[in-house]
Amino acid sequence: MRSFGVPSVTGVIWAVDDHLASGGGLRDRLRRGAIAQALRRMDRLTTYSEPVADLLPRLLRIPAESVGFVPLGIDTTFFPSVDYGAADPDLVLSVGNDRARDTSGLYEAFAIVRARRPQTSFLVQTSDKTPAPSWVTKVHRFKDHAELRSMYARAAVTAIASRANHYTSGSTVALEVQSVGRPIVISHTPGMETYVKHEESGVLVPPHNPQQMAEAILSVLSDSAGGASLGKHGSTRVSRDHSAIAMTSRLALTLRSALSR
Repeated sequence: MRSFGVPSVTGVIWAVDDHLASGGGLRDRLRRGAIAQALRRMDRLTTYSEPVADLLPRLLRIPAESVGFVPLGIDTTFFPSVDYGAADPDLVLSVGNDRARDTSGLYEAFAIVRARRPQTSFLVQTSDKTPAPSWVTKVHRFKDHAELRSMYARAAVTAIASRANHYTSGSTVALEVQSVGRPIVISHTPGMETYVKHEESGVLVPPHNPQQMAEAILSVLSDSAGGASLGKHGSTRVSRDHSAIAMTSRLALTLRSALSR
């Protein structure tokens, strides 16, 4: 990009977590070094994770003003709010193939929910190879985004378990679920509070804690009025703060800044 002699901007997702990772062979260290060198040459870096925006200048030794925090946005017109009464009160959904997903922890949480609420059904979309319990319906992928949207609307709650990370693993799903008007239960990794307001639009639980995740899921399932309230607040907030238009407008400011420089 820089060889063309024009202002260069790139997004950053995993670079901070990769940079902080210890170990690895020579190839891994060379790859991390090459990525860091390339990022230092950019005029601007953007990220949808506030922790990444805070860490990049220190880790890469670049000016803080070179990094722009651009909160993630989604197509809220494609994911419109659906009345909570249309949801299956016994269905729990989980979606995503992100490398930070804690699939085994998710299944542990689901087992706790099932033991206390046997009528609950579970649907998980993932390519993770962790064996699913026999009572979990697992799909590799949905046919398309329209099917994904319908599954969001059908579930009473969506749960996302993630291991520790800095790039807000699961934030896209969290926004889509809230946009449809459904509550989200998700691991409270750094920066997730940007996308989910605890006990206002969803429930944030500590990572690596199946018990607390299960309790949060059970709480939503046992209180349909509360679930509807979470969904309503989430849909309003995503429409206001996290639409694709809001995201691209913020990104445009970053691009203009790079051009003016």
